[in-house]
Amino acid sequence: MVLAKAANWLSKAGPAEVRQALTLWLLVATGFMLFPFRFDYQGPKKVENGLQRLEGGGVRFDGPSVLRTKTAPVWVESAVASGQLDIDLRIRSKDQNQRGPARIVTLSDGPFHRNFMVSQKGKDLLVRARREGADDNGAPPLKVDGVFETPEDLRIEVQFRDRVIEIFVNGEPRYREVLKRSSLDLWDTSYRLGIGDEVDGARGWDGVVSSATATVKGATYDLLTAPNMEEPETFWHIPQQTRRLFQIDPSYAIPVEAFHTLFFMPFGALLWLRTRRKGAATLLKIGLAGLVLGALFQLIKVSFPGRHPSLFHAPFNMIGSIVGALICPRILGLFANDPPSPSADPATESTP
Repeated sequence: MVLAKAANWLSKAGPAEVRQALTLWLLVATGFMLFPFRFDYQGPKKVENGLQRLEGGGVRFDGPSVLRTKTAPVWVESAVASGQLDIDLRIRSKDQNQRGPARIVTLSDGPFHRNFMVSQKGKDLLVRARREGADDNGAPPLKVDGVFETPEDLRIEVQFRDRVIEIFVNGEPRYREVLKRSSLDLWDTSYRLGIGDEVDGARGWDGVVSSATATVKGATYDLLTAPNMEEPETFWHIPQQTRRLFQIDPSYAIPVEAFHTLFFMPFGALLWLRTRRKGAATLLKIGLAGLVLGALFQLIKVSFPGRHPSLFHAPFNMIGSIVGALICPRILGLFANDPPSPSADPATESTP
């Protein structure tokens, strides 16, 4: 058996062999974690605001840009109370393949909680709205296919009318959803307004917003010139790759974390072989080593595009290390020790 041969090798391995095996595992783990080895620093950095005010009142967003309110817009409470809100945008996208989704306008407190959002994902228009049947991020989104297929000036209107949400593109109705209760009932009136990006960055949209207004009960508010809007010359930009450290997609969490647990089991087993000591203190040290190494791998992955870092993997690396340390001596006991020969047992030898 392969397992028996491996156990016999492990039982006879000295410090040098264990070090070699650990080095080999670390090389394999590093190669797997960082492949395809394209380094590009994606950590926090201070950047210049790419926002440009245009003649006529429009705004151009190019690269990391910030245009957001310091507090909640004045019209939000009135919109929630009346159950009516019209968002009217005149825009032109710079790139027909923007991802994120790239935020054009959002009313939120970050990437995971929002009242509404108008965004671009590739050639499609995505509108998220907190409503009955949706989560706190406004998902599932309202989607209009092919809006950004060709570069052109667009008028996007999103209307909230009590229990109805409608989306118009260049005056034509493109989406309609009817709800059982007011679409604004679940909104949080403390959320801030962001234009051209998420309120805390990392979902930037490139293009021109010629005008952006919100209309509530006949009163129209210019979103580009809101009195509490801020646009600093420089700001700290936290790329999405860094933000992934604190995220995990629940749709594939189980298989991914199972893999991270199994992947670190050999690491824990090899660490145990270095001391061959049992007890809670040894397991704790091995678990902490797995936790620290796993977290280090995730931090390094931030600067390797194509990888998906998440510090949520590190606790499972710790669990895998502890399980490996627990299983290793048991495997050695099962396979590495040959049972004594019956003829060698004095109790079974016959007397002449």
